[in-house]
Amino acid sequence: ENAIGFALLGQSKLNLAENKLFGLEMRAKRLKELAVPERQALQQEISSTEADMNRLSEEAFTNAKKALELDPQSLEASLAMADYYRFKSSPEPMKQLLERAKAAQSDLPELAYVLGSQSMGDPALREVTIKQFLDVLSSLPQMQRARFKLAQIYLADNENDKATTQLEAILKAVPEHERAKLLLESMKPKEEAPAAPQDKPTFAQLLSRAERLRNNDQA
Repeated sequence: ENAIGFALLGQSKLNLAENKLFGLEMRAKRLKELAVPERQALQQEISSTEADMNRLSEEAFTNAKKALELDPQSLEASLAMADYYRFKSSPEPMKQLLERAKAAQSDLPELAYVLGSQSMGDPALREVTIKQFLDVLSSLPQMQRARFKLAQIYLADNENDKATTQLEAILKAVPEHERAKLLLESMKPKEEAPAAPQDKPTFAQLLSRAERLRNNDQA
């Protein structure tokens, strides 16, 4: 049994859980736009997706825990567990694991990824977070989950061109990347529904309107 193998499997499971979370967020945005029957069907999808997300995150935890049991000093195991706690919004255990990883190897791209993922919700740390993801991609350009999060930051700041560049790079490398497809699609301007054609008034209706206007003028 190999600690690094379990750590990598844990990271893979967590990435799948984040895919599910993104799907939840996209579906939640659609709920308000739907009529009641469609809303009920979508709510069932949301419940199913949420269950899948929770199952995958628990599998991520199980694998990261196994990795740490096999090798408590493993950088990969510490980062896998730190990323799990980041996903679960548990900052204290995450910070302890990240400090251990920093002390061992502070320039590890996977460490920068977890740190960037943790800080990307804080506008005050925007520039720092972007730099962390760019540092990751300079070392590991194939880490598409870092590129996707960079695109999310750009999109949140209305830097659509930069977001599009990152998303298109993802799809060039991984054409079936579902999150990139969905996010790129959501950026397209919505087409307004064509106005319903209005029936032209008949000659009798025009005469009636003219008569009403004449009477109003005389009132």
